[in-house]
Amino acid sequence: CKRVLRPGAHLELCLLDLDLVNMGDRARRAVRGLKLRLRAKKSPDVDLKPLSDNMLKMLGRRGFEGLMRCVVTVPVVAPRQQVAEEKGGITDMVSRVGKWWYERCYECSGDEEQNVGGGSIWDDTQLLRECEARETGLKLLVAYAQKPARPKRRTISL
Repeated sequence: CKRVLRPGAHLELCLLDLDLVNMGDRARRAVRGLKLRLRAKKSPDVDLKPLSDNMLKMLGRRGFEGLMRCVVTVPVVAPRQQVAEEKGGITDMVSRVGKWWYERCYECSGDEEQNVGGGSIWDDTQLLRECEARETGLKLLVAYAQKPARPKRRTISL
């Protein structure tokens, strides 16, 4: 993307990580199982480190400037009290979209509509209860960086 951007132009990112925030034991096992299935199904070369960390390091190494970032936690489950008060409330809608996005990014296998290795991790009601109790969320990185106006010189003066 560095070749496409004009000098001084901005690159905007919105990345959803595979790992969750405030995971309990059941969620940790589910995510670990998903990582193992991804590695077995796709290839052993798939990097399972947090995508947001890798991308920020790469942008820094590539010379992008003015890197600004914000990590947002998207709720996995809307609290029951809130759902009862406002049917189809904003928190409920955001959690549904977040889970759908997570499934499309990590559980679906390429062009197929089937999930990697079976059903979704969100089909487990005990996992959803744990996520509600621990206020587990999806880790969403929103960031932007600026392409340097002047590229760094690669020659050495003697």
